[in-house]
Amino acid sequence: MAIATISKQGLLALAILVAVLWGCWLSQQHYLSQARRNIRRADQDIQQLDRKTRRPMPSVSPGRPLTSWTGVI
Repeated sequence: MAIATISKQGLLALAILVAVLWGCWLSQQHYLSQARRNIRRADQDIQQLDRKTRRPMPSVSPGRPLTSWTGVI
C-alpha cells in the first residue's frame, strides 16, 4: 500500500527543478573556468611587462677582500 504518490504534475515540476539545478551548476563551472583562464592570462601579462621593464643589473667586479685592515686608515 502506497503512503504517498507523486502526480504527473509533481513529477514534471521535479524534473524541471532538477534541470534548472544542473543548468546552474554547469554555468557556474563555465564561469569558474573562464575566471581561471583570465587569472592565468593576467599573470602572464604581468610577467611579460615585468620582463620588458626590468633593467639588467650592473655587473659588479670583485674588489679587494674585506679584512680587518681594509677599513682601518
